Amino acid sequence: MGHRFTKFLSQDPQIIIYKTFPISALVLSLIFGTIYKYWPVPLTADYNLLYRLTYCLKLLSLNALFVINLGISSIAAERLVTPAINPLSKKESKRMLINIRYLNNSVEQFLLFSLGLLGTACYLVNPVNFGILPAASITWMIFRFIFWIGYHIDPLLRGPGLNGTLISVGLLNYTGFKFVEEVTGSSWVGKGVNLAWLMGELFFWCYSRYYPATQSV
Repeated sequence: MGHRFTKFLSQDPQIIIYKTFPISALVLSLIFGTIYKYWPVPLTADYNLLYRLTYCLKLLSLNALFVINLGISSIAAERLVTPAINPLSKKESKRMLINIRYLNNSVEQFLLFSLGLLGTACYLVNPVNFGILPAASITWMIFRFIFWIGYHIDPLLRGPGLNGTLISVGLLNYTGFKFVEEVTGSSWVGKGVNLAWLMGELFFWCYSRYYPATQSV
């Protein structure tokens, strides 16, 4: 088993990412779908925009507690008992450096996810679709931990956890589509915004693929 794992990691880094992506995406879909299906539908007569936004803030507080605060604690705990207590000494261990990178990445991802979740909440007028909010929140948090654990096992194995970004992208695209549709009164214009985003994504992917950087900083 150990030999197979070592052989797997010895492959080209891009190949490893491509191989783990489909499995990770499938797991994400199963977790998200299960939570969405079985999360109770709000029956309160107070189901309105304020109710949804308040609920989102509670979910985001839980996300911040486990994803952001634990990341901070993992770094602070090690600094207090090692020479790395001086952040300018450059004596951080590999474990601490990974935790720092995890935290930085998670803060970036949390910003995108928060905006996407709050924006999506504005348009979930049908209580039947309310489960999207907790499903997104819980699944996103699980995949942050998958990213963190994978990073510690081997930096190449952080890829599966990065699939949690798909949740943020989906929420932001939905919000952008609904907002533009609301302003213009046309769903086609909203779809045009999504298409413009997709073209931007393809541009950067193709540019990096066919015009790779020749020097590292």
